Amino acid sequence: MKIFTLGEKNKLFLLIIIGLGLLITPDLSPAGDALFYFQQGLSLEKSGKYSEALAAFDKALEMDPDHPYPYILAGANIKFLQGDLSGALVAFDKAIELDPDNPYPYIIRGNIKVRLGLLNVALADFTRATVLDPRNPVPYVLTGQIRVEQGSWQAALIAYSRAIDLDPKNAISYFNRGSVKVQLRDLKGASIDFTQAVALNPDDPVFYHARGVILFYHEDLPGALKDFSRAASLSPHNWVLYYLIGIIKEHQEDLPGALASYQKSLQLKADHLEVSKRIEIIEKELAEGPMVVQVLEDPGEDEELSPSPKGPKKKAITPKPSRPKRRGTLKMDFDELIKYFPPFGPK
Repeated sequence: MKIFTLGEKNKLFLLIIIGLGLLITPDLSPAGDALFYFQQGLSLEKSGKYSEALAAFDKALEMDPDHPYPYILAGANIKFLQGDLSGALVAFDKAIELDPDNPYPYIIRGNIKVRLGLLNVALADFTRATVLDPRNPVPYVLTGQIRVEQGSWQAALIAYSRAIDLDPKNAISYFNRGSVKVQLRDLKGASIDFTQAVALNPDDPVFYHARGVILFYHEDLPGALKDFSRAASLSPHNWVLYYLIGIIKEHQEDLPGALASYQKSLQLKADHLEVSKRIEIIEKELAEGPMVVQVLEDPGEDEELSPSPKGPKKKAITPKPSRPKRRGTLKMDFDELIKYFPPFGPK
């Protein structure tokens, strides 16, 4: 599994964190004419005019050099949004030097270090943030991401559980924890977490996909089909979903439905050999038509020796060879299960 980077929702949340970081330091807030440029910079940042915003923050700093913290912090955030990770890292270092007891810059700086591959030092930043603000779930979520990347599943489980304790309405945290439980072979616990994620956000296809895989693994075909179908309606370009739907329909003897699902899967992933094989087999069976049982009349030995029938003619049943049971793979081992599991982490 790969660690995921910040999605747009999380990035927005980090912007809010930056704003809170400014608000909790009233003794360092902009004053006088510097406030005009500071507010101008914030407005420009909101409009996506990052270069102009940086210039405004620099002007505010020039007018109020005795209180540099808010301008440096705001400028660090701009560089982060621009993708200038090295520049943002230097700026956040300075912001933390000026105000080492503000937890929020540690969160952003830690995330920058994650992106730069500095996982252990990022952990130190997130840990420091939890010490300074133990009620904030974000550093626990980010800690969980690092622990996943490191393969420390128990540590990741603890981090995500703490994040859920602090923010029980966050569907992604339940999905993250459920994914960790899958790695720990706690499939029942994973299913419970995925169900909670679905309840909190019924429009996310990944949650249905994840729960459907667990149901499929336990051979709850109706439940798995329902989840995969819902996920496919929300994410119609996911070839895995159509492949799994095809397997289920094939086992349910719905060959036309299975064929349509496999064909859709192959359209999305043309190099999947197993899908091509299943299509070929089903097309051949459908071309042969339905299996029938032939009932042939047999006069019997007595009737051949007697000039008149002694009773109703006997019938000999000569069936055609029956088709074998469905040949699609249904029972999967754990490694096979993981292969069809959705990518770890939020979108």
